[in-house]
Amino acid sequence: MNSVPVLNEAYFKDWKENIDIVLGCMDLDLALRKEQPASPTESAT
Repeated sequence: MNSVPVLNEAYFKDWKENIDIVLGCMDLDLALRKEQPASPTESAT
């Protein structure tokens, strides 16, 4: 585990870029690119 860097501000940009590439290749990146839907309201059925 010593060879795995701790995720912090210094490594976040590289980590996010690598995650985006891997998830994109696996066709699982849609959730990261889409806006979250609006929360349901009291009057929603």
